[in-house]
Amino acid sequence: MTFIKSTLFLFLTSLFYQTTFGQDFTLPDIIEKSKKSIVPIIGSDTKWSNQYRHLGTGILIGDRKLGKEYLLTCEHVIAIKDSTTGKTVRSVKTLYVNFNLYNDSIITVPLKLVYSDESNDFALLEYSFAGLPTPKDSLHRINLLIMPFDNFDNTQDLKEGEPLLYIGYPMSFGVGLKSYPVSRRGIVAQNIKESSTFLIDGFVQGGNSGSPVFRIKQSVYKFSGIAQAYPNEFGEIKYKNLKEPDRVAIVNPGFTIVKKIDVISAVLVSKFGFSK
Repeated sequence: MTFIKSTLFLFLTSLFYQTTFGQDFTLPDIIEKSKKSIVPIIGSDTKWSNQYRHLGTGILIGDRKLGKEYLLTCEHVIAIKDSTTGKTVRSVKTLYVNFNLYNDSIITVPLKLVYSDESNDFALLEYSFAGLPTPKDSLHRINLLIMPFDNFDNTQDLKEGEPLLYIGYPMSFGVGLKSYPVSRRGIVAQNIKESSTFLIDGFVQGGNSGSPVFRIKQSVYKFSGIAQAYPNEFGEIKYKNLKEPDRVAIVNPGFTIVKKIDVISAVLVSKFGFSK
């Protein structure tokens, strides 16, 4: 496992913070830039015989004034749930994140859970490069960017029909020798102002949980929320030539429930001292 020093990480972070997300970008530019903030979360647990699994998607966020960085994802991504009640029993025993290096290989860094909110389904994880060896050359430096708090959206004026971009690791696509997330487009399908979530017209699958959703407006993009789940629709499957009863299948209807970033922003401000 290859590591780098925290000083190098802070240097890279400072370079990123000097870049404004509110610039005029084309969609490919937005995707190329934001992908460096989006990573796969890996875990192992005694419940799975200590086997490693791809659990979901995370986004690297930070406050440039405080110099704090965290990995944001859904709470259910890192949780072990009770099979009967569906409630969280504990977090996954061992958690990791894969970061890309400039040579297109990856390093795996351990994660520590620092905050979880089961009711709102989001969690913050901490990672550190402190005390790690210096990379042997420039190609072994880590290639990441931190999504600044300044780029967090205010979803109060989010309107149905607005275009969206969401990026993650559905069905473990892009998780391997290099972390390479999948980009998709959708629109706001429903936004009830009193709700802590909004609905988008766009498909997600397993592994997309925690995927950041960006609002795109006149080539400017804002971080509007994280993908949580798709609402289940049930349909009958009939077997014409078999003497079996009809079975019920869970169908993905093509909608995605997104946790509004406003809820998460409030916690970052009140508990972690973030400010814009």
